[in-house]
Amino acid sequence: MFVETYGLLYQQNSKIFTDLFTQLRYYYTGRDIDLKDVMNSFFNELLQKMFELLNQVRVDDRYRQCLTNTMDELKPFADVPIKLSMHVKRALIAARTFVQGLAVGRDVITTIMEIAPSEACVQGIVRMTHCPYCRGLTATKPCHNFCMNTMKGCLANHAELNAAWNDYISKLQRPSPTSGSGSRSGS
Repeated sequence: MFVETYGLLYQQNSKIFTDLFTQLRYYYTGRDIDLKDVMNSFFNELLQKMFELLNQVRVDDRYRQCLTNTMDELKPFADVPIKLSMHVKRALIAARTFVQGLAVGRDVITTIMEIAPSEACVQGIVRMTHCPYCRGLTATKPCHNFCMNTMKGCLANHAELNAAWNDYISKLQRPSPTSGSGSRSGS
């Protein structure tokens, strides 16, 4: 969209945007980054670059610092930085929480898949499902208590996952706290 709208001007200065998206991706994937600082840096860089382009001058570091220091007073972008920062923060907090939840679910499922059934479990399932066939009772299903006892025995090795799974489910059911610092604990 930027290339189509601004063409070469954008292409020559796209680093400002790619740097922003890189920082947002870092936050999204769990790095401890302050979103407010990221957005402030983006708008400061954007102002400096726009000033240079519109005035067709190269400014030194002292002048850049002056622009940055007066940005709150000048408000060159009106209230766009505040509104955009708020929307980006909300979206990324939700996305980050979702991604972290998916990672926990992935880890739990991966662990479950690595636990092989015990020999006793395999024997219990075979006995539960095939013994009626040996007697010619192909339509007979195992009784409830026999089935439950067999499955409890088979799932005994998975009991260690109970705490991780319950933690995962409880996080899915309650919203994550939203602090602005970008700390790993929930923002």
